[in-house]
Amino acid sequence: MSVVHDNKLVKLETFRALRAKLAQQPAVVPSECIPTGVAALDEAVGGLLKGAVSEFSGSTGHGALFFSALLETACRERWHIGLIDAADEFEPADWDAAALRRLLWVRCTEARKALRAADLLLRDGNLPLIILDFQGVPAAQLRGIPTNVWHRFQRVVEQSGVALVALTRRPMVEGARVRMEVEAPLHLDVMRIKRRDLVARMPVRVRQKTREALRRIA
Repeated sequence: MSVVHDNKLVKLETFRALRAKLAQQPAVVPSECIPTGVAALDEAVGGLLKGAVSEFSGSTGHGALFFSALLETACRERWHIGLIDAADEFEPADWDAAALRRLLWVRCTEARKALRAADLLLRDGNLPLIILDFQGVPAAQLRGIPTNVWHRFQRVVEQSGVALVALTRRPMVEGARVRMEVEAPLHLDVMRIKRRDLVARMPVRVRQKTREALRRIA
């Protein structure tokens, strides 16, 4: 796992080093979408759409399950993904070393710095999937995010082909092309169920907007 702290994000040499490292292990990425293992999403859309901004809304438990599915996909397909941890809540000890080697972890302490990190990584274009985790960010910070940020990100990912997914507690991403929502609570008895089975059965409600509808909104 590579770790980048938010106070170093503006240093170009950091990203030059990351690009060089990623180039040593080229990966084959699905041409249209990234499968997640979440049956409701994969059957409805095919997975996370490349070149699109998506949003997954639900409890932190459901967010962790969704992240685990994406990291498992990265390990299986042998490519790297980026996690922008807006509240610095990710726990590496919860994951095995093989999985962490596929992860670029950007540790931030507030929404503003996380958005700046996302902008840099999306424009760099070397990672096929960027996860922007806002689930632990205070609501006051989230309310301060301009809505045009998401439309700008959408234009960037359309050019680069990167998939961007924001993890949130409640829907907030203006113009998300795919919106996934989980409202059912997680009960204690799920601790006896394997993580992969929980992911497959996650009751996700999926809504998709067309590119034409998004252009009208923007």
